[in-house]
Amino acid sequence: MAAMDSLFPELSRITTTSLPDVAWEDDTTTTERMENFLNSALCVIHNLSKSIKHREKFRTAEMRKTLDIYKGSPSSLRRMYSLSAISYMADPHIDMSLLEDKYGAIVDLADYLDKSLIPGNSTGWSVQELVEGMANLAVHPFNKDQIIDNSLHLFYKILESNINKNLTCYVRHVLDRWGFSDVVVGSTTGLEQCQREKEIQIKSEQHHDYDTNKSTDNMQMLDNLQCVLSECDSFGTNEVMEIIGAVKRIVLDKTSNKQNVLKHFAMHEWPGLLVRIISDVWKPNKEVYTNEVLWSIITDTIDTMITYSDVDVECADILIEHGALAIMQEVADAYYHHFKQKIRALHDKVSEYRGENSGELKADNRQSKDPTKTNISTGQPGTDGYQSMGSTTQTNIPSVQEEADVHQSMGATQTNILIGQEGADGHQSMGTIQANVPSGQQGADGSQSMGPTQTNINNKSSSEISETREVILIVA
Repeated sequence: MAAMDSLFPELSRITTTSLPDVAWEDDTTTTERMENFLNSALCVIHNLSKSIKHREKFRTAEMRKTLDIYKGSPSSLRRMYSLSAISYMADPHIDMSLLEDKYGAIVDLADYLDKSLIPGNSTGWSVQELVEGMANLAVHPFNKDQIIDNSLHLFYKILESNINKNLTCYVRHVLDRWGFSDVVVGSTTGLEQCQREKEIQIKSEQHHDYDTNKSTDNMQMLDNLQCVLSECDSFGTNEVMEIIGAVKRIVLDKTSNKQNVLKHFAMHEWPGLLVRIISDVWKPNKEVYTNEVLWSIITDTIDTMITYSDVDVECADILIEHGALAIMQEVADAYYHHFKQKIRALHDKVSEYRGENSGELKADNRQSKDPTKTNISTGQPGTDGYQSMGSTTQTNIPSVQEEADVHQSMGATQTNILIGQEGADGHQSMGTIQANVPSGQQGADGSQSMGPTQTNINNKSSSEISETREVILIVA
């Protein structure tokens, strides 16, 4: 469905090789890296969309347009990121059309939820955010039907497995809201039970056995690395590449207390530094994707930003305040505009190949490669002759008409249309009727059917016509 209705149908596979009007020519590596960076930017936007404090920054016309574009992408991952972000930021009173899943993202979300419920299976999505996304999307009636059809059994599976008390509580609350809680035999519903389970979960998390010494070492290392970066005049260097790589490893370290490390991360202005690095290094040009140093810097930086933005809403708030949302939207928009540029360049290249000039066809005669006998004669300067394709069609069109439209169908037929009338239209369809319609009146229409028949239409105006325009006959 997405390939048919999206703004990115099959054209997503177009190459820009030898298309001169494109800012740069893509190769396989460049295209792949552009797409990967776009995916990361949309992932950050999705994480940031959970912010309640800065929700109005998502409800701009520009952001709505960006998310609406990518929710129809051929990429299932981009559809999911975009629609999930919409599920958080949309105002149901005015965004019901934006909320509606027209391209199958709910099916993708259900598939990822199914995979995420398999123990030890990593999909890059948490079960919690997948459930939250679908619960938010269910405010639209069509989406709710799709979610129930594709994911209701997975919601019950979460209740049965009871893998996380908070998650179990949330799923039970969602099913309550949808009117399905009574189907779960022996389940306790209501906010009181949810609150009790949440308190148990918090106490359990407080007893995790983290390596305290390693957490302390990591925080000290972050401080040292920040001091080095603060003295850099430019971020596009080998030294910065090594520093950002080290920061990424610290943030992703699962053996230390990540919560403490990332709180320290925020206190020492790392979120703002990450935004500055991407703003300085990333530019919408090919060098960013082909230079190994620059590419390593922006990928490690945005990976760190993804991890930090996914910790909690407070982290998302901090990143937005430092400009992360604006730069991520810029990345998404740049990819889309480059893609449109490729399409326009391809259109111009095809037009050039066909002998067209900027979409305007010159006066000439072109013959198809099919064995068709065609004869087109024009009696006035400035008219164009086009030859249609068929098996045994002979066509003769003299034209001295201003603003006349001539529409012809294809078939084993001989047709002669003489038009000398201003504003007259001749429309021909298929049939088995022979007709002869003379007309001397301005503004008259002659409609005739065509088949194995000869048709002659003579239209003449009462006055001479001093100027003619091009009459374009296109046979699809």
